[in-house]
Amino acid sequence: MLTLSSGKFKGRRLHSVEGKDVRPTLGKVRQAIFNILTNLIQIEDYEIIDLFAGTGALGLEAISRGAPFAFFIENKAKHCQCIKKNISELKLEKQTAIACKEAFSWLRQRSWQPGDRLFFLDPPYNKEALPKLLAYFAKERELFRNNLFVIEMDKKEEIQYPEPFALIRQKIYGGTRIDFLQIIPGEPL
Repeated sequence: MLTLSSGKFKGRRLHSVEGKDVRPTLGKVRQAIFNILTNLIQIEDYEIIDLFAGTGALGLEAISRGAPFAFFIENKAKHCQCIKKNISELKLEKQTAIACKEAFSWLRQRSWQPGDRLFFLDPPYNKEALPKLLAYFAKERELFRNNLFVIEMDKKEEIQYPEPFALIRQKIYGGTRIDFLQIIPGEPL
């Protein structure tokens, strides 16, 4: 059972989806991610974009810790229903939006303005989604300048981050690697 680890909703349980196609971020990994984020940013100043949201645990943890708003992007209908159920039980409908769409098409269709955003990218391991997304963000670098990207992947996965990404932190927890990236130019965090 997933549980929120800190903040306003500390200890609240989240619904999950059963099956091999879901890989929720473990509680200890989420805790570690947010411990690092606490040293990098003031989360209450950032809009959250939870791509490949699954259960919505990362975005909901961010709201629990003070983030003002979170978008949840997930292309699997049963996962979207799970996210909706979690949001409803926490009464967060006014602080959230869900798009049951493929992540890349959602990004391209949205009208972006520069702003402080924290992106959680947790695509299926060993798939082509991550390089495609990173190429999009790199191409649109001025819109995403100084945004923070938290990427979860298999620790064995090899990836070359394109310019203008800067790797600012990296942590390994068991078989999971978490990379914290920022788009440069602009002053790093």
